[in-house]
Amino acid sequence: MSAIVDNRPIYSPAPDFEEGEVELADLLATVMQAKWSVLSIIVGTLLLGTAYTFVATPIYVADGLLQVEERRTGLGSLDISELFEGDTPINTEIELLRSRSILGDVIDNLKLDIRAEPDYFPIFGAALARHASPENRRSIQVDTLDVSSDLAGVQLTLVAEQADRYQLFGPETGFLLDGVVGQTASVQLRGQEPLALFVSELNAEPGDRFLLQRQSRLNAIARLQGSLTINERGRNSGILAISLEGENPEDVSRQVNEIANIYVRQNVERKSAEAEQTLSFLYEQLLIVKRNMEVAEVALNTYRLEKGSVDLPLETQGIL
Repeated sequence: MSAIVDNRPIYSPAPDFEEGEVELADLLATVMQAKWSVLSIIVGTLLLGTAYTFVATPIYVADGLLQVEERRTGLGSLDISELFEGDTPINTEIELLRSRSILGDVIDNLKLDIRAEPDYFPIFGAALARHASPENRRSIQVDTLDVSSDLAGVQLTLVAEQADRYQLFGPETGFLLDGVVGQTASVQLRGQEPLALFVSELNAEPGDRFLLQRQSRLNAIARLQGSLTINERGRNSGILAISLEGENPEDVSRQVNEIANIYVRQNVERKSAEAEQTLSFLYEQLLIVKRNMEVAEVALNTYRLEKGSVDLPLETQGIL
């Protein structure tokens, strides 16, 4: 006998689910059972948001526009294009604006390699100072901070005293010097270069502390490049948009203006140098043409004397 195997698929009826309706009363009852948990989450979120808004440092952005003009040689119809370039690509001007030659001058002019700020209490100290009235805010302006290579990049501490006086301390050496606001204070450290400090403004109470640091020029340029953005406004418009981010609105505005001023000044100096080179080139060519003309006149007179040729009319000579 042989067994007969039935391979037909077996279908079973789908389970019968009854569609239930969720009532609003059930939802409200569920929420009310966990009302304290929900309320605590809402209050905690509001408190965290308020605390972040109060503590977070605001970031300001200063914008500026520059028009890049076509660079022309100004030689009219003279064709010496091999010596002078025509229009400058916009990308070249962007790289010039971000170069060390321009940003380095900005660092030097605005003393951006000197960092001087109040020593606030962690987390909430700076926030409380920002919300205080301007006359109650501590501030300091340092125009000169010359340190040795050992103290470059090292954080120094300035402590305010009575009658616009202050003391400067190092992290390891301790006391360094006494100084008066508006006067240059210097000290000769053993085996190191002299340390010089000039504080032009100091708004503080006795005992207030400030943090001072002299950064290297390269680090200051890199930090400025990191917060600087330059883009072309529109396609082939020749308009460059400069934007700079920072924590102090006055500082970023002053830095953008200084970048634009230095860029314009260097452009004027470069064009003046090109014009001077052009005049020098034309003067050299004029001397060569003059010498060639004198040689040609001598040759012409010699030929006329040898061949006995007749003089040309005066008008023809003037045209020649």
